Amino acid sequence: MTMSEASRPHEPGGPTPPGRPRALRAAVVTGLVVAGLVVSGALLVPRGLLDEPAPLVVARAAGLAAEPAPVEPRWVARAEPTPPRDGVPPAQRPNVVLITADDMAATDLRWMPRTRRLLGGAGVRLTSFLSNHPICCPARAEILTGQYAHNNGVHDNDGRYGGHQALLRPHDTLGAWLRDAGYRTAFVGKYLNGWELAPGRQIGWTVFNPLLRDVYRYVGFTLFNDGSPRTYPRGYSTDVIGRYARTTIRRFSRDDVPFFLWVAPVAPHNRMSPAGWRPPGVAPRHRDLFASVEPPSLDNPSFNEVDVSDKPLWVTRERLLPPDRARTDHRARVRSLAALDEQVARIVASLEEAGELDDTVVAFTSDNGYLLGEHRMHGKNLPYEESLKVPFLARGPGLPDGEVRGAQYGLVDLAPTILDLADARSQDRVLDGRSMLGTLRRGGGGYPTYLIQASTRNVPWWWRGVRSSRFTYVRYTSGFQELYDRARDPAQLVNVAADPSYAAVVARLSARLDQLADCSGRTCW
Repeated sequence: MTMSEASRPHEPGGPTPPGRPRALRAAVVTGLVVAGLVVSGALLVPRGLLDEPAPLVVARAAGLAAEPAPVEPRWVARAEPTPPRDGVPPAQRPNVVLITADDMAATDLRWMPRTRRLLGGAGVRLTSFLSNHPICCPARAEILTGQYAHNNGVHDNDGRYGGHQALLRPHDTLGAWLRDAGYRTAFVGKYLNGWELAPGRQIGWTVFNPLLRDVYRYVGFTLFNDGSPRTYPRGYSTDVIGRYARTTIRRFSRDDVPFFLWVAPVAPHNRMSPAGWRPPGVAPRHRDLFASVEPPSLDNPSFNEVDVSDKPLWVTRERLLPPDRARTDHRARVRSLAALDEQVARIVASLEEAGELDDTVVAFTSDNGYLLGEHRMHGKNLPYEESLKVPFLARGPGLPDGEVRGAQYGLVDLAPTILDLADARSQDRVLDGRSMLGTLRRGGGGYPTYLIQASTRNVPWWWRGVRSSRFTYVRYTSGFQELYDRARDPAQLVNVAADPSYAAVVARLSARLDQLADCSGRTCW
C-alpha cells in the first residue's frame, strides 16, 4: 500500500515580563520618525505612518520585491475582547504570530535563509521538534486543542475518525481561550481538512479567513473572508495569505489589545490539478530558482532502501522512487518555500513597522514532515524521522538570540506554550501537552519519551509508538513491531525489535506506550 498522494486521494515557564505599553511605544516611534523627517527634510516614507507600503522599507532592505497593495480584511461586528478577571493586563502581554508550513520536512529549512536568520538567528531553534501525529488534520487539531487524537477526536484527514467533523467540542479551542483572555485573534490559510465541506465561522476568531475552495490550487483558490468568500483567479496563494496576514497585523496594532495570528499557507504541499496530485505550484518569479539543488534524501542511506525484509509488509511492496522524480519534487517544494520565506520576512517587517516586533513572539513550524524516497516512501503519516521531525523556530521578548536546543517537544505543546505566553487558560479541555517556554528561555526540559501515532481513514489506529532521545519504537495494529536504535543507526535501516539484545528496551518502551495510549493531561508527560 503506497502512501503517496495517489493512494490517499483524501489527502492532498511564566508570563513574559511586561514591556512598555503599546500606545506609548507607538507614540514614541511616530514622534521620532516625524522629528527625523523635519530635521533632515528628506522625502522618505515614515515608518508606521502608512498602511501600505511602509513595510516594504524593511522588506526591500531584506532583498524583497514590491508587492501590490493588499485587500483589507472584512471585519464582522462582534464584541471586543475583554480582559480576564485576574492576571497580567492584556496590554502588557505579548502578541503571538504562529506561521505553519504544510508538509515541510525539517531539512527543507536549509532553503529558507530569511526564516533562519530572522527567527532562528534572532531567537531559538529546536532540533528535536516533532509532529506527534504526522498528517495534516490531526496535526492541526493538536495545535488547536493541545490534545492528542484519542482526546480531541481527530485521527485522520477524513473518514469515520477524521476531518473537521470529528473534532470534539470545536468551540473549546485555542482561539476561544485567547479571546477569553483579552486577545484579538485571526486565522488565515489552511484550516482543518473537511471544514470547507460545511463552512462556518469558528468560535473564538475575531478574523476568520481559511481557504474555502480549491485549497490545494496555488492559483485560482477561494478564501472564506469572514463569510464573504473571495476568489483569486491570478494571485499566488502564499503571497495572498501573507498580504492578508500583514494587513491584519496593521489593523490589530492600532490599539493596546494584544493579538494572536495564525498564518497557514499550503506550501510546500503538492497541488491538485485536473490530472491529479502534482508537485507544488511555484510563483513565476521562482521558477528558475534552485535549478541544481539535490534533495537530501539522495544522500541518505535509506533512499530506496535495498533490504526492507525487516520492515512492515506495505514497505516491502513499495516501488523504488526514481532519483529524477525525487529531484523534480524537491526543487518544486523548495521553490514554493521561497515565497513563504519571503512572507516570513514581510511579516517580521510589518511587525517592526507597526512598532510591535519587540512585543511579539513569532514562531514557525510545519504540520508534518515528508519523505522523498527514504525507505522507498514518498509521503508522510509514517513513523520515520523524515515524517516526524519538523522545523521549529521562535523569536520574541524573553527569548535569547541564536540559541539551539535539543529538548524533545512537539505540536501538542504549542497551545500550552501560547497560553503560557498569554497568561491564559483553556476552558474545559485538559491539555495533554505542556509549555515549552522555560526550555525556550533557559534550556533543559523536554520529554524523555514522546507518544507518536497515526491512523488511516476508518481505522482508529494504524500504528502507535514512542520516541526517546535514542530509540523509536512502533507497534502496528497487526502486531508487527519496529525498534530503531538511532544512536547506532540514524538512518533507521535495521529493525532490532526481534534482536534478543534489545529485548529489555522493547519491553520498557512497549510498557511506556501502554501507559501513554489513553493518557490525559499530565499523565502524557
